[in-house]
Amino acid sequence: MLALVVGVFVVWLAVRHSLSAVAALRHIEVVLTLGLALQAARYFVVTLLDGRRLPKILGVGGYALFLTALVLYYILVAIGLTSWGRVISADLISTYLLDAIALSDVLGVPFAILPAAVGGLLAITFGLAWVCADNRAPKYVFPSTVAKKKCLALSLAAFGFFSIQIFDWWQFDIHAWAKLGEPIGLSIHPGSKEVRIQSNAIDLQRANAIDVDEDAARASYPARAAENRRNVVLIISDALRADHIKAYGYPRETTPHLSAYAAQGKLAVFPAVHTSCAESTCGLFSLASSKYTHEFSARPFTLQQALKKNGYEIHMVLGGDHTAFYGLREMYGPVDSYFDGSMVKKTYRNDDQLVLDRLEGLDTSSRGPKMLQIHLMSSHALGSRSKDIESFEPNSNYAINFSTTATQARAPEQKFTNFYDNGVLSADRTIARILEILSQKKYLENALVVITADHGDGLGEHGFFSHANSVFEEVIKVPLLVLSYGAPLPPLHQGVHSPAQIDIAPTILDNLNIEAPKTWRGKSLLSHPTRGLIHIQQNEYVGFIDRDNHALGKYWINSSTKEEYYYELANDPLETKNLIHKVDANQRAKWKFDALGLAQTVPN
Repeated sequence: MLALVVGVFVVWLAVRHSLSAVAALRHIEVVLTLGLALQAARYFVVTLLDGRRLPKILGVGGYALFLTALVLYYILVAIGLTSWGRVISADLISTYLLDAIALSDVLGVPFAILPAAVGGLLAITFGLAWVCADNRAPKYVFPSTVAKKKCLALSLAAFGFFSIQIFDWWQFDIHAWAKLGEPIGLSIHPGSKEVRIQSNAIDLQRANAIDVDEDAARASYPARAAENRRNVVLIISDALRADHIKAYGYPRETTPHLSAYAAQGKLAVFPAVHTSCAESTCGLFSLASSKYTHEFSARPFTLQQALKKNGYEIHMVLGGDHTAFYGLREMYGPVDSYFDGSMVKKTYRNDDQLVLDRLEGLDTSSRGPKMLQIHLMSSHALGSRSKDIESFEPNSNYAINFSTTATQARAPEQKFTNFYDNGVLSADRTIARILEILSQKKYLENALVVITADHGDGLGEHGFFSHANSVFEEVIKVPLLVLSYGAPLPPLHQGVHSPAQIDIAPTILDNLNIEAPKTWRGKSLLSHPTRGLIHIQQNEYVGFIDRDNHALGKYWINSSTKEEYYYELANDPLETKNLIHKVDANQRAKWKFDALGLAQTVPN
């Protein structure tokens, strides 16, 4: 039974996710060795208490627990690969186990179903193992006490041998196996296979060359006292789409507080921004480093570091678990204070009330300018929604819908749209409360507030739900809203019509009269027109948005299947008509060549 379960999983990984033969053999080896150690322990107990029912119950129970845990792990691996494009880490497993009750509430699944399902699976495996097991030591009859002692010694020695083998793997080999792509090794050491940015990978040779330039730019960067020492508040609302905000033309009033700021002339609505990817880690990395995904490296020169060199204190107040989520905390670098949801154990870490509570107690009395980065989760499918606001009904969480094949663009089901819009309502309310708290603390007397997102979210428009699964507009187009306190709202350059996520950090520094690092790719939206291509990349999907073309041509290719797409976004914002056949042959060949070159950083 164990061999069958492992075999099915390995075949699925090999067919759907290109698991190498070496990694497959290593995985089979480690799981079967665990099974053999367990079997040796069962032989010992059954031999010791031959003829009694208790040893059979203990032996069968241990085997059933092991097999059930293995099946559940395989299910989580499948969910991780489907949702994020990679094997789920042990840290994330423990994170969501601790938050199981709150998570089930967010997903709209009764919590009782989860233990019932696990209990049912355990009962099935126990029943099958019971039928297959013998009451006595398998294939052993003991005509003498000596023979029984020999069997006890052999089974104990086998258990010791297999246990030592497992310990050796754990200490020395699991990390190396992770580099090969073995699933258990990747769960324990999620960063071993390569330098990864969640679903996307960093080419090590290219990254090392980039870091040489980053280190040089950091060393030569002028550390000057800023002429305009304004506080900076960067609010990132996870998975917030621009097209579901009233200021961007959404017919529903999902953002009454932001709309009120706009009506009072306090809110500048910049054109919607195209993100570099469709997931949190590389979206936040791109925001901080002003780089596209294929340009990421281990030591980027970030917005936080540039401000730090200009005398700013850096404070991070982040909803969600950035510590366990694929190295986000390390990416932010040294800061003056850090908080994320993982640091509170008794509350759901994706609840934005944690952010508000932290801000209430944050000391902002010290002299000198400060940057405050805030991350909100209420607009994310796994974030908590406010219970006491008027919401759109009926609603249903779409996070448990998995789809990996793009279909014709269509309207999402209303219940999913309602659920998402309720999250936007909650985010809007939380942002208003954040501004109230900071105003009371005198933080906003002279401050620049920037509101944006790391990525968008799919509601089924192209057969995809959530994010990290495509490069359609719904997952890569996010808002860019600015409030200015103590100074006029910053004016956009007249040539701006389609900003990129990498333009946000240079725009912030430009407003502060601070020089942007020379290695940054983005340009300030206040003093530079946006020209050239926006690079987009998510898993095997890689391409460009042409900002020189006022029709906003969007090209992308599936680097695995080589299927190509081209949309004219101005005329077809829902991406319903693939016009790749109308693209000039030379231009199409160039885009394909360039895109597949970037796709070398996409994991196989």
